[in-house]
Amino acid sequence: MDRYQLTDSSIWTGRIDSQTDISQYRVHQIVKPIHIHQLPNYGPGFSLLGYACDEGVRRNKGKVGAVDGPQAFRKALANLAAHDIAAIHDLGDITCHDANLGSTQAQFSEIVAKALLAKQQLVVIGGGHDIAYGHFNGIRKALGNEAKIGIINFDAHFDLREVKEHPSSGTPFWQIAQEEDDFNYCCIGIQRSGNTKKLFDTAKENDVLVIERNSMADKDSQSLVQHFIASIDYLYLTVDLDGFDMSLCPGVSAPTVNGFTFQEIIPFLHLITESKKLISMDIAELNPHYDREQQTAKMAAYLTDEVMNKWS
Repeated sequence: MDRYQLTDSSIWTGRIDSQTDISQYRVHQIVKPIHIHQLPNYGPGFSLLGYACDEGVRRNKGKVGAVDGPQAFRKALANLAAHDIAAIHDLGDITCHDANLGSTQAQFSEIVAKALLAKQQLVVIGGGHDIAYGHFNGIRKALGNEAKIGIINFDAHFDLREVKEHPSSGTPFWQIAQEEDDFNYCCIGIQRSGNTKKLFDTAKENDVLVIERNSMADKDSQSLVQHFIASIDYLYLTVDLDGFDMSLCPGVSAPTVNGFTFQEIIPFLHLITESKKLISMDIAELNPHYDREQQTAKMAAYLTDEVMNKWS
């Protein structure tokens, strides 16, 4: 089953300040929807890819609706000022309409690998956090087995649950840990109340760098993350929107009380972008069914804008 679907270009609309002066362009004026096979005809640049799947969320007993996250994100991103970004390719979505999560993740990883091999700075929008398993596998395919890949996850939850009956949005990093000889995982924003002792034990067993929610502002935390970044070759950044406080991001599958704020993660994002090691990023759990005034979609868009404008 082919799960690859192109984006309808009509979704990219918004305010127009000028039709000719690129210094006044907004994102919708520089986005070009293309098929993944067309990428070799273009040079290095930014590409967007949607993971329209919340089967993993359903399995994890969360609120479904993140399947519509990629489209909500595009609408929120469209009207932002483009500034120094000349072009963005919209590669469309990988979809899941038959509950076959494994097949969806496999095809998704192939698209990710093709985009990275075409020298794209890839931004992927989900969808459940099961996005991480397919995304990481795509990065591994593109970089080969020798590359030392580090994962930085902004999240209230470890998503390190052991697979028992079937994979879900709660298991991606456990799955990756089982398949990687050298598992390098840093999780920022962890809530003790939202993770069992078993999950903390699993994190310890796998040498996970844990920055808990209440220690994010400590200078030592930034130093630890900086050391983590220095120890790897490439960085995969993944952001679960449910790590943000629910007053800021209500449109997620598992809202969080006392979550972090945009300003609190900025110093860590700067460490990531300044390292020159960022290879790919995704934003997970955008659930427009529970959003208010596009708050969560706009947070995802602003977060992406912050990274893209400093990513080189």
